[in-house]
Amino acid sequence: MRLNELDAHPLHEILFENAGPRRQGPETRTLALVRAVVDSLPSKLDAILVTGDLQGLEPKESARGIPRALGEVLAQEMEELGKRGDVPGAPRTGVILTGDMFAGLDLYRRGASGDPSTVWDAFARAFRWVVGVAGNHDLFPSRRVQSRNIRVLDGEIAELDTLRIGGVSGIIGDPGKPNRHSEEDYAARLKDVCRRRPDIVVLHESPAIPEQGLAGKPLITDVLARAGPALVACGHVYWQTPLVQLGRVQVLNVDGRAVVLVRA
Repeated sequence: MRLNELDAHPLHEILFENAGPRRQGPETRTLALVRAVVDSLPSKLDAILVTGDLQGLEPKESARGIPRALGEVLAQEMEELGKRGDVPGAPRTGVILTGDMFAGLDLYRRGASGDPSTVWDAFARAFRWVVGVAGNHDLFPSRRVQSRNIRVLDGEIAELDTLRIGGVSGIIGDPGKPNRHSEEDYAARLKDVCRRRPDIVVLHESPAIPEQGLAGKPLITDVLARAGPALVACGHVYWQTPLVQLGRVQVLNVDGRAVVLVRA
């Protein structure tokens, strides 16, 4: 699968609240939903939604009781957009999540960790399937999210509608902490995923592209630069330029973004 075109302007925007810096309280931000064109999709799919790092909440004035996580709001609004014909319908849309979908209710604290299952479930109820990875702030319960149309990957390959999708959860760091791998372990998992020739690779952490000012991990860059053709979806750090070419792979950074992939 190759991404041929990425729109410069969003087709839809969602207001949300996020924790501001230095415990200054909530700040209002906008999640942009952007359309991208790919060269092909499986016959049973009309679109794939790719998103990650949605650690915000719906604004209090629009909440009915406890504010929902931004990912839950996106799932509902995408479904409504599909019913209006603005995007393909949810039953023929797959969803790829690149991690950090948990949103804590304390908007005076950034980087809260917790169970993101409600977000995954919100997508699974309406969309064809949901696949992705855990971010470093996603603490799934021991009975991890599992259903007939949900796949959480960490070194595995899932085949969905003829698409081969591989993923590595977490980040490079102290393996004594949740969702962290040593450099050696992370590299081994990612190399093994790439060796099995997936169409799409899903990561939480991004590669580093220093010549373009794009932050990430050089180790991931080294592995992906040797990989076969694939589309890599990732996040964890925000890139001003969301799509770059790295060797034979295309890297799509969706930190704080939502991109809907459609056929030409």
